[in-house]
Amino acid sequence: IQWALYYPAVVNPDDLGLAASESARLQEVVEKYRSGDLIAALGAWPEGSLVNGAGANILHAQLELAVGRVAEAEASIADVPKDAPGKLALKELIAAVRGDPKPGNYVPMVPAGTSSELLAQTYSLQARAELGGARAAARQAVALAPNFGFAQARLADLDFAFGNRRAARTELQRTLELSPRLAPAHALQGFILLEQGSARSAQTAFEQARELDAAFSPAWLGSGLCLMQERHFAAALTALQVAAALEPQRGL
Repeated sequence: IQWALYYPAVVNPDDLGLAASESARLQEVVEKYRSGDLIAALGAWPEGSLVNGAGANILHAQLELAVGRVAEAEASIADVPKDAPGKLALKELIAAVRGDPKPGNYVPMVPAGTSSELLAQTYSLQARAELGGARAAARQAVALAPNFGFAQARLADLDFAFGNRRAARTELQRTLELSPRLAPAHALQGFILLEQGSARSAQTAFEQARELDAAFSPAWLGSGLCLMQERHFAAALTALQVAAALEPQRGL
């Protein structure tokens, strides 16, 4: 089921130390990436071998992960120095999504880690059911990179899970300012609206998330819940089946 595993974006381009020439050639890619549109960012990747530095390879690996090309992503970073911040983040993310066991002496990163590493850490800590630690790591990532929309979205998601609704709404608003095309942010907006009893508005948010990334199963889950509230049970079942097919390893 490797193809069905969903890999969220964790790499902050600011952590990669791109050379000036690479930054120029990857300008469109980075702009689309920051907006949250990972598929468009991958489509905008320039052809040829003029962008093959460590930072560029890490960013390309992140985009490959976004469409499920795990083998290609691992190949992209195989020759990248092992202590490169983005590489560490991607390796931790891959291990967390795959469910690889952490060693018994695993110690989370100190706050001095990069925003990319800290964001990846939120997923490995969540996988270990250490939700408080995951939220703390997300806060550290936002503190290090307040203009990194993906970190804002992750913190909003975790704050909402802890019932901190006001904080989550504030962080989500900031996320949508920074990354207006980030599918998880629109899905979170849908869940917030659904909790408030606005099923139709929530459905619009979930549909927008699905348009941005049709493989994001929480958007299908949310749509199914909305359809259930509207008593469209057959359509709800279909949406829930799609969510389960997209991420068969998720119990929810």
